[in-house]
Amino acid sequence: RGLALDLRNSDAVFAAVAELLEDFKDISILVNNAGVGPGLEPAHKAQVADGSFDTNIKGVLYCTRAILPGMVERERRHIVNIYSTAATNNYKCGNVG
Repeated sequence: RGLALDLRNSDAVFAAVAELLEDFKDISILVNNAGVGPGLEPAHKAQVADGSFDTNIKGVLYCTRAILPGMVERERRHIVNIYSTAATNNYKCGNVG
């Protein structure tokens, strides 16, 4: 069963984790995957409200903070963070925005 929620909304993330069915609460692996690329404007013209920072940075933090306490309690925890190839393959006008 998948969850549809806005990872930029910490309340939504914490509520989704709290409301998981019992069969799904025993999480031992969390995979955070960056999902939004920035716009292609030069850094001095980029729109801060494009959501890439909120999704790719805050979303990772919210998911980790919502799920990690249970993982620590169960002494079973693995977190994998997968970020964009833009971290190593720069492209013209690529910036946080």
